[in-house]
Amino acid sequence: GKSDFHATGKIENFIGFALTDSVVLAGNYVLTSNILDLDEFITEEEETAEVEGAAAEDTVPYTVIEVPKNIDFKLASSFAKINYDGLEMTNVKGDLIIKDQTVFMSDVFMNMLKGSMIVNGSYSTLNPEKPSVDFMLDIVNWDIPVTFNTFNTMEKIVPIGKSCTGRFSTRTKFVTALAQNMEPLLNTMTGGGTFVTDQITIEGSTAINKLADKLKNDKYKKLTFTDMHLSYEFRDGRMYVEPFEVKLGKSKATIAGSNGFDETLDYVMDMTIPTSEFGRGAEVLNLAAAFLNKAGANTSVGDEIQVQILITGTSSDPIVKLGYLNPLGGDQSVKEVVKELLEEKIEEVKEQVKEVVKKNVKEQADKIIKEAEKQAANMRAQAKKVADQTRKEGYAQADKLEKNAKGFIEKAAAKIAAKELRKNTDKSADKIISEADKKAQNIINAAKAKAAAL
Repeated sequence: GKSDFHATGKIENFIGFALTDSVVLAGNYVLTSNILDLDEFITEEEETAEVEGAAAEDTVPYTVIEVPKNIDFKLASSFAKINYDGLEMTNVKGDLIIKDQTVFMSDVFMNMLKGSMIVNGSYSTLNPEKPSVDFMLDIVNWDIPVTFNTFNTMEKIVPIGKSCTGRFSTRTKFVTALAQNMEPLLNTMTGGGTFVTDQITIEGSTAINKLADKLKNDKYKKLTFTDMHLSYEFRDGRMYVEPFEVKLGKSKATIAGSNGFDETLDYVMDMTIPTSEFGRGAEVLNLAAAFLNKAGANTSVGDEIQVQILITGTSSDPIVKLGYLNPLGGDQSVKEVVKELLEEKIEEVKEQVKEVVKKNVKEQADKIIKEAEKQAANMRAQAKKVADQTRKEGYAQADKLEKNAKGFIEKAAAKIAAKELRKNTDKSADKIISEADKKAQNIINAAKAKAAAL
């Protein structure tokens, strides 16, 4: 096709490689290219399928690019431009090692999506039916809309991103199996990283629109987050976001939670909002305070109001609830306080309001969740110790089995048995960790539910 390759260096074992499949072809090169069009490689497979009589609608547009066997190449590489699936990468430089049906990448730099990226990791087709990647990506100043238009899987990982504009940087580690169309199997993804941006604007999000309706202020239908810095983790088919603080104009918020790759949401926002931002809602709050003062409660609406927002449901149909909203301090709503004033004696209501003011639901909720997270962390740590010991003992048995084998046939049989023993050992260890993770997450979910119900 139009791809070009220029290489200088040394090649070894080429005669043996040409004569038999068991010889590894080795090479060490400086590789350069003006353009590498990966789409052309895939197109060849499609054309072959059509020649063999396959219907056009049955062909897979993108299939696994299999790394050749018996190749051991070390390539100091430089590509002026690489094309793949409509994505253009320029100024690509770094070291590539092709070995064991795997491409290893070391400090591979490229410009793309109006920013840049450095890649370290590997793409493996050791099992062509189940290819995999293990990457560490350092992404700098990528454009959010361009990123979401380029990678359709991003909407499943961060669904709210489709409503965002701005630029971001992230350092992320992820390991995942790939489908035959080269898309990641998200439920197998593990890893995590950090996300940084100076400013992101969200507009047109269903969840944000519902939040604005709850706060009775259309201003919140367009939110601009500044100075964001957060950490996230992939596990169990979800992305977990650790608590982080953001500025929303005159308001402040602490956000934490998770979203599933099945579109489910589970987020909590603790917001501090100026009373003036409530619009017509502020008038109702002032009237309530006036009513209480008349009853002898001696209170007033402060300059700021604490609001806890629970976001659940799915990204296409989010559910937004206010966990608590009391400008008078405490965990009761204005409606509940007024109701008590109407039903009980004024002197009794005074004492009740004083007690309500002293309560701090947020501190109680944080304590419940913190204790649950500590218990969950201990459970995961203990599971890891047991899993590590299981692997140690299983691998030791496998090693002993191979070591004690004598004769060619016995050694071959021992090697197969040892491999199966190690495989079963890994399954047992992974099961221990997986079950502990589920139990730990159940503890945390139960704590969140308890905290939200306070």
